[in-house]
Amino acid sequence: MSHLKTYHRPQTIEAALELLNRPQVYTMPLAGGTFLNAAMPTEVEELVDLQSLHLTQITHVGDTLTLGALVRLQELVELGDSSQSEPRLFHPITTQAISPLALLRQTALLEGPNTMRHAATIGGVIVTGDNESELLAAMLVCAAEVTIQKPAGSQTMPLANLLAAPVVHLAGGLITSISLHLNGQAAHDRVARTPKDRPIVAAVARHDGANHWLALCGVAPTPILLTLDQLDNLTPPSDFRGSADYRLAMARVLVGRINVSK
Repeated sequence: MSHLKTYHRPQTIEAALELLNRPQVYTMPLAGGTFLNAAMPTEVEELVDLQSLHLTQITHVGDTLTLGALVRLQELVELGDSSQSEPRLFHPITTQAISPLALLRQTALLEGPNTMRHAATIGGVIVTGDNESELLAAMLVCAAEVTIQKPAGSQTMPLANLLAAPVVHLAGGLITSISLHLNGQAAHDRVARTPKDRPIVAAVARHDGANHWLALCGVAPTPILLTLDQLDNLTPPSDFRGSADYRLAMARVLVGRINVSK
């Protein structure tokens, strides 16, 4: 970080947005720091620390869970299960239906080790848009809606829309919260080299009695929502862990295992 010139810690969202939207100053927001500490662009001149903006609230009303953008992943892992000092790893092969909240806790746990989960934030996961993020896939099937604050006002949109064009939707703004729907049943299955490794392909589904949501990760630039008839149109990436054909074949197998609408 030797190239940084200035560190800011604003006390309001309005002040943070003003700092981030100054012309000709390459400024980035700092939340959990898991990305910036590892791979900060050398062009960045100033950081705007978001930790004083009161974006750590968790509200659970009925079937709707609302998380502030700075809620840590470990808080989601422990949500509703404060009796466990060290959360157990839910078995990832969940051909039996589980609750959507259990799905969110399970996929948050799989995001990374304990030290990373205590630093990383929900907003950071969304902004990063990692195509292997099972938590993002879980949020997609929970019909996630993201609220973004900009100088002209706030707007709320489906997470799927944001992931499809993050540069457009996040330009000049900050994610302040995300709302998730927890009714119905969910399921999750994955293919990975080890139980705690990043997935090669993962599938997540939710069914609320009337509607069905299906999401995949590892088959597109970001986790995606799709329908069964769209499976054959996928063009997954290839890497040392699996070819495009292998990923497509595994996607079909996993989707068949997690059909919670039966």
